[in-house]
This record gives sequence, structure tokens and C-alpha cells, in this order.
Amino acid sequence: MSGLRQVFEIARRDFLQRARSKAFLITSLVTIGAIFGLIPLFAQEVSDPPPVKVGVLASVDESFESRLNPVAEALGFDVEVETFEALPAAEQALVADGVEVVVAPGEIVFARESNSRLSAAASAAHQAIERDRLVAELGLDPEIVVELVSPAPLPERLIDPLDPEDLPRRVGTQVGSIILYIAILMFGQFIMMGVMEEKQSRVVEVVLSRAKAERLLTGKVLGIGLLGLLQLAVIGGSLVAALNLVEIPGLDMGGLGWKILVQTVLWFLLGFGLYSVLYGGLGATVTRQEDAQGMAFLPVLLLLPGYFISFIAIEEPTPWLR
Repeated sequence: MSGLRQVFEIARRDFLQRARSKAFLITSLVTIGAIFGLIPLFAQEVSDPPPVKVGVLASVDESFESRLNPVAEALGFDVEVETFEALPAAEQALVADGVEVVVAPGEIVFARESNSRLSAAASAAHQAIERDRLVAELGLDPEIVVELVSPAPLPERLIDPLDPEDLPRRVGTQVGSIILYIAILMFGQFIMMGVMEEKQSRVVEVVLSRAKAERLLTGKVLGIGLLGLLQLAVIGGSLVAALNLVEIPGLDMGGLGWKILVQTVLWFLLGFGLYSVLYGGLGATVTRQEDAQGMAFLPVLLLLPGYFISFIAIEEPTPWLR
């Protein structure tokens, strides 16, 4: 049997052996199910967040709610106003019933931690009411007062506007980094455990009597690597498909497409080719499960720095990290 044929048979055996395992099938199905189940829920939560509950005492001006709604909308959230007759009841609801802020005459009350957006919205509504009251008392023209206290804002100009596809690229790169890290660790350990198990069962002695050691390792790397590439493509394709089925505000899914998936596959091939040989060599040095667990930690020490640096580079793409 030729060397190429030997490598092919070894690769085919390892591919089918791992692909038929219940652990691999269950993991793949659960991951794909989680992607299609959780991403729509996340998109719905982001696109349609629940309104913020605001408690208002009955003694506050009745126009407060009509003043508050447009300010809150401008700040990016909806409000639901609940009226209370007394401050103790409002404070009790603030602590126990989901009310996030209470507006009382002369003060804004939070439970444990203030919220700058809620405080700004409530303050703006209160200031508008006070301004209208003073305008009415002084007999001034409301339009002139508005021009005096709220002049027209300066126009904005961007020197270097952001690329609308920048955020989708960052999201895709971060998700791709996580998938790469998990895939290399998981399938690298498959190779190490496969080598160790064949040593324990003495199957490797039979195989090495017919094929060279480098052909055995090459076949294992190709077979398990192809299986990992297949799973990566399926999971990545499911992720891209799920993200393109939903709408997330501020995130254009058109920029998160097959280009990032292809790049992730390329980096998987390069990273897996390096670490699979390392895992295979480590598997050849151990014969017990306890020793294998300790050896499996060594490649993690090499992976972690690059993994964390990749996230730093995504957020701050300085030249020395490129």
C-alpha cells in the first residue's frame, strides 16, 4: 500500500470514528440549536427592551408624563409612569416592585444606585415644567423664551466617519476567535486522546508495523482536522444564517457574511495544523488519563496569550498588534 493510501485510510478511520461518536453528534446538535434559539431571543431583547418604570407622586405636576416621554425617547428608552399618592408607598415599590426611579416634588429618588439617563430625563422634564410656570407668571412669550434658553445647536461635521461595516466585522471577529479557541482545544485533544488510547490498546503497534509514524500522525491530523473543519463550517454557517434572519439595532448584518467565515476557516487550518502536531506528540508521551489531563494544559498556555491579544487588537487595532 502506498504512503498516500495509508494516510488516507488512517484519516478516514479517525474521521468516521469521531463523527459517529454520540458526544460529537450531541455537541454539534446542541450548539446549532442554541444558536438558532438564543440569537432570536437576544435580538428581540435588544430591539424591543421593556419600558422603564417611573414612579411619580400625585403632587407632581400632571404634565410631567407628557414632558418625560419625548425626552426619554430622545435618550433611547421608553418609560411607563405609575402614580403614587404617598412617598413611602413609592419608595416601597422602588425597592420591591421593579420601579427604577421615583420623582417627588423637589427630588429624584433611586433605590441603591443612580442612573444618569433616568436622572437626566426626569430633570429635563421638571425643568420644562418650571420654565413654563415662570413664563406664565412673568407674562413672557413662550417662543421667545424657548429661543433664549434653547438656541439652535451647532451643525456637526465628521473628518473620518466610521465605516458602517466596522461593528459587524468586530462582532464576527470576536465570535470567530472564540470558536477557533474552542475548536482547536477540542479537536487537538481528540488527537492526543486518540494517540494515547491506541497506545493503551496496543493498536498503534499493529498500525506502526504497516505504516510509518509520520504517516500515522499525518492521517490523524487530516482526519480529525477535516472533522473539525466540517463542524466549524456548519456552526459558522448556522451563526451567519441566524444573524441574518434577525434585526439588531445599530448592527448591519450585511457586513457580517461569508468573508469572515472563510477567514475563520483559514486561521483554523493554520492554527490546528500547528497545535494538532503538538497534541499528537504529547499524546505519544503519556499512557494514563491522569497524565493526559496535565499534558493537555501545556498547549493552553500557548493559546491563551494569543487569544487575549486578539481581543485587545480587535478593540484597539494599534500597528504593533496587527
